[in-house]
Amino acid sequence: MASDYELSLIRRIFGLPQSSAGRVSIYLCVAFLVLFGAWLTYSLYLNPIQRPTFFSDPVHAVLLLSAAASGVLGALFGGFALIMTRERSLLVVLSFIIGALVFAWTIGETIGD
Repeated sequence: MASDYELSLIRRIFGLPQSSAGRVSIYLCVAFLVLFGAWLTYSLYLNPIQRPTFFSDPVHAVLLLSAAASGVLGALFGGFALIMTRERSLLVVLSFIIGALVFAWTIGETIGD
């Protein structure tokens, strides 16, 4: 039989975040996934206009920039929740990892050109 402490720890890890920074991190991660999916749909299936520069197609630029911004901000809020408020929710850790990968991809694309 599991003790009350073990049950509390299991709920803390596998449950929803307790801190407000952790909840914001989850919301931003969901926003990233929705915006990135919308960008992929627009880029692959809706035949965007030909663009000589990145900002020539404003829908393309806004979707991609807002998706990247929400992913990076999700990582920042997730890191703050993990370090400062001792958040241990698995969803916050996942949000932090996704945001860190988005940040690394963004830096790589910026430096690569």
